[in-house]
Order: sequence, then C-alpha cells, then structure tokens
Amino acid sequence: MKTRVITAVVGLPLLILLIWLGGWWLTACVLFLSVVGIYEYAKAVGTGLERPVSLPLIITLTVVLLLVMNFDYYAMVPYLVASVMICLCWEVFTAREFERAAYTIFGLMYVPMMFGYLMLFQNLRNGEYFIWMVFVAAFSTDTFAYLVGRMLKGKKLAPDISPNKTISGSVGGLVASVVLMTVYGLVMTKAFGISIPLWAYAALGGAASVAGQLGDLSASLIKRRFNVKDFGKILPGHGGILDRFDSVLFIIPIVYLFAVLMNG
Repeated sequence: MKTRVITAVVGLPLLILLIWLGGWWLTACVLFLSVVGIYEYAKAVGTGLERPVSLPLIITLTVVLLLVMNFDYYAMVPYLVASVMICLCWEVFTAREFERAAYTIFGLMYVPMMFGYLMLFQNLRNGEYFIWMVFVAAFSTDTFAYLVGRMLKGKKLAPDISPNKTISGSVGGLVASVVLMTVYGLVMTKAFGISIPLWAYAALGGAASVAGQLGDLSASLIKRRFNVKDFGKILPGHGGILDRFDSVLFIIPIVYLFAVLMNG
C-alpha cells in the first residue's frame, strides 16, 4: 500500500500537469502511455502464442495510428483497414499464424486507439473541461469501489475473472462517480458558465463508471487467459500502464462521445 501511495503522489501530479499543458505535451503523454501499454499487451498475449507478437510491427503501427488520429481523425478508419492488410500480409511472409495477426489488430484498437481519444478533446469546444471528466469518473469509481468493497464485502461481482471485486464495491463506485460527476458539473456551471443539465452529468457519471468497471474486468479477463499477474512493473505498487489505466481506456470514448453530443 505504501508503494502504491508513493507512486500515485509522484505520478498523478505529473499526469495532471501534462493534460493541463495540452498540445504536444498531451500528445507526447498519449504516445508514451500507448507505446508502453502496447508493449505490455504484446508481451502478455505472446505467452499464449507459438511465436510472440512482433514488437517492431505493433509499435510502429501504434505510433502511426496516433499520428493519424492527431492530424486527421477521419483517416483513422482507412488506416485501420490498411493495418489489417499489413498484419495479414506480415504473417503470410513470416510466421504464417492467423492468431498472431488477430491479436495484433485487436491490440491496436484496444490500446492506442482508446488512449488516442484523449488527444481529440483538444479539437472540441471546451474540450479542456470535458477531458477531466475521464479522470473524475475513473478515480472516483476505483477509489470508492475499493473502500466500500473492503468495508462491506459481500457477494463477489465476477469471481471467475476478478475474485477480489464485490457487488457492494461496484455499487459504491457507481454512486461515487454519479455524485462527484454532478458536483463537477455544478462547478463547471457556476465557475465557467458551461450550460449542461446536471442530470446529464449524473447520467455520464453512471455510464462512465459502468464502462470503467467493465474495462477493469476485461483487462483481468485477458490476464487470466494468458496467465499473467500484471501486465508490467513500470508503476511500483500498481503494475503496468494497462493495470492502472484499464478502466480509463473504456471511459475515454464514453466521455468523448458525451462531449461531442453536448457540443452539438
């Protein structure tokens, strides 16, 4: 626990600073998270394949995908189509393993594409206010799910996937996200005049909390499938980037969609 706290005390302010600075600082942050995350993913799934995922290929495709998203969002789908072709052709001339190509393509959508939406907030009106909602939902859900779950215990949420998570903790995290997101909306309305109904903030808090918890369980499912305890060790006490940001990955697109709808 002490190690987790120290890592959070050092890492959280740095993350906040990079997001606040925006621009190329945020882009660099997303690139770092995505490259490390895709490396962790490739190493994990590689344990269950006859031949590991090609790191040069998947990292190159990750970097190019993020650059495409940053400069031309509408080119992302054609790029993903091209990536499918590249991955399959790579297997034709190398290992000839369809499963390896499938895991490579899935990894691109699971890690860099999800993280990449963080950069797109900068293209939206009031995007600098919406982006913080990702972390309000993620950290409130994670924190209160842990605290309430430890305090109340009770029936397990998904014992076959993540035996430590309880239904009481899940509900506690959901309620906390709804409340804190509504408070955030109230502050945005009073301080910055952003006119979005408070019920919309509450609905987002609920939807984002559910998405985040599903993201957490999805990461646990991948780890169980490939029999790995943690994706990495870069964050002492937390594991790897994917271990810490598994819930955030699912929340980012939800909040981005909310921001697009509210700006419309």
